[in-house]
Amino acid sequence: MSGGAGKALRGGGARRRNTSPAAQVKDGGHGRPPHPRRVVAGQIYWPRTGGTRRHQLTVVRVGSEGRVTAKRTDGSGAPLTLSAARLLCAGDDGQGRFYSFVKWSPRRYKTWALTAAVNSGEAVLVLPEWHPGRPVTIAHRLLPVGARDPGDWLTLTADLSKPTAAGLEVAPIAATEPPSDLPEVRWRPASERSQRPKPLCGPGCGDIVLEQVQSLDEHTFFVRERPAELESGGRVYLALDAEVVGFLVLRSWRISPNGLRIACEPPLHPLEPPLPIDGQLQTERWRWRWWHTEHGQPNTRTPTRSNTDELPTVTERRGERLW
Repeated sequence: MSGGAGKALRGGGARRRNTSPAAQVKDGGHGRPPHPRRVVAGQIYWPRTGGTRRHQLTVVRVGSEGRVTAKRTDGSGAPLTLSAARLLCAGDDGQGRFYSFVKWSPRRYKTWALTAAVNSGEAVLVLPEWHPGRPVTIAHRLLPVGARDPGDWLTLTADLSKPTAAGLEVAPIAATEPPSDLPEVRWRPASERSQRPKPLCGPGCGDIVLEQVQSLDEHTFFVRERPAELESGGRVYLALDAEVVGFLVLRSWRISPNGLRIACEPPLHPLEPPLPIDGQLQTERWRWRWWHTEHGQPNTRTPTRSNTDELPTVTERRGERLW
């Protein structure tokens, strides 16, 4: 297994923000679930400390006085007795300090769910032990009495090893009182989600600068990678001969291999005076708008090598900034 965390690693293998993967498409963009709050037979852990030959361990039985029996997932070796407290001990990042939780073994588990929302005959449940930020939709009529309104809790069975909500095969049992010591539910209906203010410049501002266009008469462009948080109505600034000369209004965009194809509305709105750009420019490369706009006009600050550390970078390719 690559990327192991052990004593030989810098910092003893402790997780850091700059070495931890961000939320990815394969996990729905929700990120990893938090470390478990209770030990259940069927959970699989990876020891973060010990010798160089470490193996994944499956919990076989949870005994009394905080003792847990586990065995190696490959079936070899004798059963081990572990401490439940060490299994559940979590660090500041919410992940295991001594043991990393890997996954659930394929089987059905009894767990809890929160009725988070009800709409048009459907109910949205959140199973904190599966993932506190992912919704699970089922028919509202399947919910037991006492668990049909938002904020109600219920017990159910589900296969927590599945990566998708549909694969859980949720089977409600009965309404229950709010359980204690579960991960905090993070999912919220769209109507309750706070709208994050759009930054005035930099990543996520909604406007991009195409570094070197072939012609100012173009209205459709291909850009490398995929700028996130682009919206129709945003501005696409065009740079020609190391100067930002104007902008078009974004009409639509579509994903294509290795990038994004964007379509803009004419005409070109010129900038007076044009805004110079320092550094090497390249066709199909883009940056977030780095200046604050006032009534559509930029200030005179340009992205030079002396001030780029203070400015938000557009993207990074293989660890090298594009400035």
